[in-house]
Amino acid sequence: MNPLRTLSAAALAALAMLATGLCSAAGIYMTPSFPVQHAFAGSDFFSISFKVTHEDGLPMEGARVRAYWSSEDVFASRSDFGSNCTFYPTTGPMCEAPATSLLGFSTVRAGRAGKPSLKEYSLHVLITDAAGVWLGEPVVYFYVDFRDPPKSLELVSGSGQSAPLGTTLQPFVVRVRNANGTPAVDFPVQFSGPSHPTPIGGQFQGGFGLTVRTDGSGIARSPAMTLANGIGSGNAMAWIPSPEEGVNKTVLFAVTSTTPDGRTKRALEDMWWSGPGIENGWGISIAQREDRLFPVIYAYDSTGLPTWRVISGTWGSGRQYEGYRAQAFSPLGSPYYAYDTSRFTMGTSSAIDIDFDSEGSARLKLYQPGSNTLQLLAKNLTRQDFSSPSKAPLQGVGGMWWGGESQAGWGIALMQQPGGIFAVWFTYGADGKPTWFVMPAGSWTDASTYEGRLYRTRSSPWFGPQYDGFQLLSFDIGTFRFRFTDADHATFEYSADGHAGSMALGKIAF
Repeated sequence: MNPLRTLSAAALAALAMLATGLCSAAGIYMTPSFPVQHAFAGSDFFSISFKVTHEDGLPMEGARVRAYWSSEDVFASRSDFGSNCTFYPTTGPMCEAPATSLLGFSTVRAGRAGKPSLKEYSLHVLITDAAGVWLGEPVVYFYVDFRDPPKSLELVSGSGQSAPLGTTLQPFVVRVRNANGTPAVDFPVQFSGPSHPTPIGGQFQGGFGLTVRTDGSGIARSPAMTLANGIGSGNAMAWIPSPEEGVNKTVLFAVTSTTPDGRTKRALEDMWWSGPGIENGWGISIAQREDRLFPVIYAYDSTGLPTWRVISGTWGSGRQYEGYRAQAFSPLGSPYYAYDTSRFTMGTSSAIDIDFDSEGSARLKLYQPGSNTLQLLAKNLTRQDFSSPSKAPLQGVGGMWWGGESQAGWGIALMQQPGGIFAVWFTYGADGKPTWFVMPAGSWTDASTYEGRLYRTRSSPWFGPQYDGFQLLSFDIGTFRFRFTDADHATFEYSADGHAGSMALGKIAF
């Protein structure tokens, strides 16, 4: 067996925890958050607030909010403009307000629905910083309705559906009643599929969100919705405006997207690679706890020496168990035979995506440092098979292992399949740069001891246009031995390139 058909290793929790302190992007936040409003003739639209923040999340002092409407006709009179609004003959009404020191909020008051001839209009918002530099221009759409507002929205059917990803569900059904209890006939009901922050997404026939009018019994039926992406549970929604209460009335439909055999999560922990031949010699280990992943890539630097990247990320919006969005870090440390955790740093990082088509197929994309659009390389991934007919005396040892907080910065990935273990020790060489040793096979010498040969490899550069696995070389540099106390605790003994040692290990709970 080639000692490195794929490298199996587990992400180190200590590394990932250090990555969580990255700043979020500067933002513009609108309250209410929905970009569409309804109002009945003679009633007010909801007030709109905008919060402008710096990259560190603190309010941006001096930011300005300028808002203008697509038409003045929505107002009954100019007196209905907000106090900070002015009417301009050529552009219509415009409002302007400074960001205040109170949480950086600026408020624009919406006008009063007026002329029956107008059905739809939009509010354009121009947001600038203190120097007048453009920050964003969100648009809010308003609809004017000319009937008495309904008083209730009732769920009739459609909630609680569960089906495999890609299945088309039964329609969602609601009933709308007027204040006197009679059916609200020909009244618009908005339907929308599951969306952020839910882990799944749905697509109606005709679009993500759409409007359906009630029939003579006040019933509105959505078009069929397909579970479009993600594995897990979320809520579709139906809603109608309720100006008398100042909020939209909503009904939620609980839906669950599953695997083909009905599970609500994918089992992804394993050793992954791009197959034999030209891609032989590198790999990616994925350790998993519930919906949390810690992947590590084992590859080669520009000189062909082994190096690794620890990956820290989360599932993309609506794409749980499908789209993993992350950063790949290249840490620096101290030699494995004289390790000093105080010398550990996270190093540089690059954006990386891992998209799972199934539990056995995925696609990896690594981007240029500092970019999430300039692609450096792309690889197809599949699981490596290192199973064997023999029966292991100890089950459940697969996962991410480390030496505890005093050894934070390196780890050992133990990937277990029936009858087989594939392990990778990702650590640092004499120069403090990341390196790794592979343990592709071994044997159980008793009920709690697993041991074998330790290998170092080199190959062609991986971070480039074309990796050449035919340049792979492997070197037998020593031995390894795991003495397991149980499935979560062990002692690791090694000899590697003339260095020998022993250390207590524990499985990381991330």
